[in-house]
Amino acid sequence: MNPVIQRRSHPRAGYTLIELLVVMGIIAVIASLILPITKSLKKRRIISVAQAQLNQVQTAIENYKSKIGFYPPDNPNNTVTNPLYFELVGTILDATTNKDYTTLDGSGQVQISDLSTFGVSGFVNSGTSLRGSDDKPGPLNFLKDLRPDQVGHFVYGGNTPWNAVLVCSVSLPVGTLPNGLSSPIISSPPAGPQPPVLNPWRYVSTNPTNNVGRFDLWVDLVIGPNVYRVSNWRTSPQQL
Repeated sequence: MNPVIQRRSHPRAGYTLIELLVVMGIIAVIASLILPITKSLKKRRIISVAQAQLNQVQTAIENYKSKIGFYPPDNPNNTVTNPLYFELVGTILDATTNKDYTTLDGSGQVQISDLSTFGVSGFVNSGTSLRGSDDKPGPLNFLKDLRPDQVGHFVYGGNTPWNAVLVCSVSLPVGTLPNGLSSPIISSPPAGPQPPVLNPWRYVSTNPTNNVGRFDLWVDLVIGPNVYRVSNWRTSPQQL
């Protein structure tokens, strides 16, 4: 009887070069499909955040007009350094010194001598006390739910103020300087050794070119190599 000879199979030592190249090719194809989707989702998320905050500020402006009778003043000389923050959160003028305006929440302050930076000589939504007087009601806060990253400060009048300007929480790339400023808008207090460059809401109520009879409000977002404008005169962002 002849013995049965069995051959033992040995496991392969590894992948061949062709197999590795095929796997790498598949991974590259998958990555090329996923990357644009990821970028698109990121862009959509950033724009969605800006649009939500645009609606928030718009609502506050409309409530201001409903209560006070007209839209908040702007700064005809500079759309960035507008008085919108102080007007929408309300301020108290120091009755003893007649020198400093302080926001109702105590987070922002500006001296009368520095009001020219904001293009005004005084604030409308202001008073010497919360109760106001017979001639003028007390100031109101139309923006009570602001996140910390929706306000910032910049250097003006040789001083560093507290919160002084409304910003979109979508920051600008490091090293970017918004048009109309000689120094960047930063968080208060600065976050880390290199704080993000905050993105100001631009505002025009004197002679708006897009919403005649109302106001223009917009912010420019830098997303990758492109710039998108989120505004109150277009439902979708405008690529510049």
